[in-house]
Amino acid sequence: MRRRGLALWISLAGMAVVVGAGALPAQARTACSFRFVDSPGLQVGGELLGAAGSPANAWAVGAADDGTALRAHWDGRGWAIVPGPEPGVSDTLEDVAVISSRDVWSVGASFDGVRDHRLIQHWNGTRWATFPQPPSPGLLGLTAFATDDVWAVGEVLGVMHWDGATWSNVAHPPLEEAGLHAAAGAAPDDLWIVGAQESEGAGDHAFAMHWDGTLLSVAPLPPTGADDSELLDVAVAGPNDAWAVGEMDFGDVKRTLVEHWDGHSWTIVDSPNPGADLDELTGVGAVSAADVWAAGTWSEGGIEHPLVVHWNGTSWTRVRAQFPDPSDTVAALEGLTILSPSRFLAVGAHGPSDVQLQPLTEASRRCG
Repeated sequence: MRRRGLALWISLAGMAVVVGAGALPAQARTACSFRFVDSPGLQVGGELLGAAGSPANAWAVGAADDGTALRAHWDGRGWAIVPGPEPGVSDTLEDVAVISSRDVWSVGASFDGVRDHRLIQHWNGTRWATFPQPPSPGLLGLTAFATDDVWAVGEVLGVMHWDGATWSNVAHPPLEEAGLHAAAGAAPDDLWIVGAQESEGAGDHAFAMHWDGTLLSVAPLPPTGADDSELLDVAVAGPNDAWAVGEMDFGDVKRTLVEHWDGHSWTIVDSPNPGADLDELTGVGAVSAADVWAAGTWSEGGIEHPLVVHWNGTSWTRVRAQFPDPSDTVAALEGLTILSPSRFLAVGAHGPSDVQLQPLTEASRRCG
């Protein structure tokens, strides 16, 4: 299970190289400066799983250790946990989309003690409300173009759309079972959805679909040569410029997977792999064609480190990232969203062990 919970602020305006775990070769270093931010509003055990918004109005969502969903709000000065409905025995919110201060959506899964239900909740500026759903595997990703144009995707090829009045299932091509992790688009008629498709006897393989305003269609992806592969997030820099990130499995070793859409085809782009055991990218955000960020995790010797990489228009370069606490053995980044051209927010998890995790915020000047 991928862990998500560490909230990482990065405000973009370059300073000195950060000291952190794991040496970087000179040619791979990117100047930047990280600083930890005291977040008394997030003193709770649990994980943040997704984030979105602006520098003065951001939301992060996830799951607390007691089985309730986490909803944390950033007002430009600090984080505060906001209560909401808990329809199940245990509830998890996986992703969030912020349209305005009074129009925020979040999706995930609710377990009623027997079965999972898709969990869809909405913030109207005052409170969170649940949109009840029938039993079904959960939702994992969310994106919004307008108050009447919101998309949610999830397990077993779940694709749903909000038209301002109701949520409805969107028809897709007849396919073998697939899980959809994320969605992003340049326009309402130019939407990408990514995940992994199961192939009987041949593992899981990276998968993508495209919405042209009328139909969902499968987009061919290049073979990775891996035993298994999946795309975990997607970001769009323009109509002919999209990035998807994930992981490839080669036996017991995981390596980062980065794919780029140039308007004609998807191609695999080389990306950093600092770890001996595990390297994965789970979140990506695009400022422009020459300014794309991705976050994830690298592991060596049982220690999980945060992984941050940057695309400058020519190549992907690793950016230094620190452990939040010297006692941590886990510091894993899982998602990333652009809040403004000068700031982004990533989420993951940190703690002394896999079962002792909690949220944390961290700030940085621009890495460039």
